[in-house]
Amino acid sequence: MLILVLLALEIILFVNTYFAVKGDIFRPSMVMLAVFIVSTSIAALNISNWNIQYSVTSVLVITLGLLSAVFADISVPYSEVGTSHTRETQAVEIPAARVIILTIAEILILYLYYKEIVRLATLDGYTPGSNLLWHYRNITSYEATESLGPTVTILTKCVDAISYVITFVLIQNIVVGRMPLRRVLLMAMPIVLFAIKVLMGSGRQELLRWCAFSVVVAYILNSRHRNWTINFSGRFTRKTLVLLPIVFLLFYAATSVIGRATTRSFAEYISTYAGGSIQQFNQYLGDSSRLSSEHLGSETFPGIYSFLNTVGLTDYTRSVHLELRQLGVTQGNVYTFFRRPYNDFGLLGMCLFTFVVVLFFSIWYANLRRRTAGYFTNISIIRYSYLFYWIVLSSVDQYSIGIVSIGTAAVVILIRPVYWFLTRRPHLDWRDRPDLITTENTVHSAALSHAIYKRSPYANHYLGQ
Repeated sequence: MLILVLLALEIILFVNTYFAVKGDIFRPSMVMLAVFIVSTSIAALNISNWNIQYSVTSVLVITLGLLSAVFADISVPYSEVGTSHTRETQAVEIPAARVIILTIAEILILYLYYKEIVRLATLDGYTPGSNLLWHYRNITSYEATESLGPTVTILTKCVDAISYVITFVLIQNIVVGRMPLRRVLLMAMPIVLFAIKVLMGSGRQELLRWCAFSVVVAYILNSRHRNWTINFSGRFTRKTLVLLPIVFLLFYAATSVIGRATTRSFAEYISTYAGGSIQQFNQYLGDSSRLSSEHLGSETFPGIYSFLNTVGLTDYTRSVHLELRQLGVTQGNVYTFFRRPYNDFGLLGMCLFTFVVVLFFSIWYANLRRRTAGYFTNISIIRYSYLFYWIVLSSVDQYSIGIVSIGTAAVVILIRPVYWFLTRRPHLDWRDRPDLITTENTVHSAALSHAIYKRSPYANHYLGQ
């Protein structure tokens, strides 16, 4: 069975890359290889159920894509991190009043969001007693004839930004070891409201994104706290794997909550989502009737075409969903990280696209390893971890459809003002901002900031007056 050959090649690549990157399991290429091994293993367990007859072409295309990711990652120099490059991670203190203010704001936003959902679902034929969430998802996603109003859209992105920032602060304080239970419960409130918002939209992808975000943040902060030791990398990975069944179980349980109840068993349902993409990509490559994209990058970047259509620069738009293909007794329409760029740009373009994406994350990750703990570093970690689900879910689909969009850009921008609002300290001294004092050359600038803030008699001296 050629799918077993693919699995063997993925494992060989993983082991060799593991030694090449000195055991850092969260390097971008390592994460991509790991999730592909998981998805391919699940697909291999369903050879008879899905009537899998894997082709040589599929094996070669996926292998070349993964090789592109590995080459991109190992081409980035990672400096050895010693104690002189690190600074002790500090707990982030957030006044309870600010958390309460944001919680109240989220409740108001969710009310407006619910009213908008009802309005759109009504346009699709919803009546009291019918499936509200199905009608809403149908008109906004499957048929894509309507969308949320711009005001509600931005407000819901504020909920996202608040949730991710507070999750980061929670994890950082837990790593440092200073987080009483009552404060954890208070800070969990905005995160719970965020989960409710996701389920209200009849979706679960954003919850998977949040899970990926939490794992990446926890790894980076714990690794930095322990000076990036390889031993910790292994321990953390084992603990993460223990949590996977819980995530899968919650993902399955959410089907009835969002109006998509299923008669499939837990194993069948999770297998379809986690491993079906491997077989569906094989089916796609074996379909001689498949059509190339009529517009450049239309499958990979539908968000860009949607924006251009909104502002009147093109009359072309398309749904983010791809065609359904049979998968045993069910159907699916996810095709791994490689389908969309392959269809849009061909094999060479797919490899180049993969190389560029992984190179982008690898450079960013290497930069995070070198930077000292501080305000700007924390914001960078939040943004990196927020976008990294592009890699974490690469064995399932090509999430450029969500990453390269106005909505994601809005969240990335909002992360900084939200973090500033939550963590700002009116009487902040420059000595409490270690990220501003990383070398001897910056001492003068730090002293200048201190003098200006304190309005000391020496302020004029530092200003050169």
